[in-house]
Amino acid sequence: MTTTFSSKLVERRLNDFRRRCSEYGDTAVKLAYHAALPVALNPELLHFLRINFFLDPPTSLPYTVEFEFLTSGMCREIDDDLYEIEPEIRNVLLQRLRQEYGLERIRDVATLLWQYIEHHSPWTTRNELERAQQLTALNFLDPVKAKQWLDKAETNASHTAGADREWFIAMRQEIQQLHDISDATPIHYEQMLETPVGEEISLEVSEQMKSDHLNSFFKIPSIQVFNILDEITIVPEPEKVPFPQADKFERVENLLSLLLQKSLTSEEITEIYQFTLRQTQYYIGAGTYLGLISKGIDKGTFSLTDKGKTIVQKDYESKIIELIKIILQHEVFNKVLRVALKEKKIPSNKVIVEIMSASKLNMNEVTMKRRSGTVRGWIEWIWSKIDF
Repeated sequence: MTTTFSSKLVERRLNDFRRRCSEYGDTAVKLAYHAALPVALNPELLHFLRINFFLDPPTSLPYTVEFEFLTSGMCREIDDDLYEIEPEIRNVLLQRLRQEYGLERIRDVATLLWQYIEHHSPWTTRNELERAQQLTALNFLDPVKAKQWLDKAETNASHTAGADREWFIAMRQEIQQLHDISDATPIHYEQMLETPVGEEISLEVSEQMKSDHLNSFFKIPSIQVFNILDEITIVPEPEKVPFPQADKFERVENLLSLLLQKSLTSEEITEIYQFTLRQTQYYIGAGTYLGLISKGIDKGTFSLTDKGKTIVQKDYESKIIELIKIILQHEVFNKVLRVALKEKKIPSNKVIVEIMSASKLNMNEVTMKRRSGTVRGWIEWIWSKIDF
């Protein structure tokens, strides 16, 4: 009887979440499948899941879905900015992740979780949670190694009592429950799993990015955007820096927050975002075009310029306004937004190409057509920040 009730409750919660997300409902539920893999979620990790798996058409999702999910009946807040999916719901979501996407996607999500812990984990003061997340990711990537790690860690902790012992029991239950989903030939990720089994991992906290995600629902009054357009001064196109080809400004914004922490090589950025190296170069190029990213002091690295650091360190609202101003200093983006505001909709790529051509950019028509996607994408990002 309990099982039947739980199944009905799960479906009701899923349907409630689907309705909350209106036209994005079906795809938003698929984001929930992915969000079920970690033991717990914070806004930053959910954001990474969305921009890695649900940013490109036809399955693109707006950032508002993140808020809807964390405040839905599927999650409960167990601490400040820390959420847990109800166990019965999580089991169903994981099964559907396997059924709909297969093991390869599960491994992709597990890889992202592992890399997130390596580079950004906010759980350095929560040792048990940190270890639980690592073991969960590892269990989907290499169940044998996960068991070895747990065995060794438990042996090392055998002389302790209380909470530690309870944690090992809980983790063995967790791994057993996930066995059916991860029951496949192990993939040995030796290069990714550089830390020896049972040893500590050095982790960093991304407070700036965490703050950004919590404030990402900020909207700028439309009158303020009109004022920015009236006051802005158009700057010349930068010399020796190509016009950007990076359609998702969210990724540019996110990359700036990453580089605030430390300089990164293009290979490190590629690993973090699961990009191709070419995609990484495009997004680095976009930040360079705006004058916010430059080559770092160390060979092969990239870092924020002084202007980039000043902007990214601002509070979220001020940062967004400054980024909008920097984009609108460039003639093409300025003109396209003016047309969008006048017509109350973002113009077609054909119109954007015409505006680009009239702006005498140093590129041929074929290149303009490709770059028009970037112009449209950046204007859509600005548009999403305006409170009409």
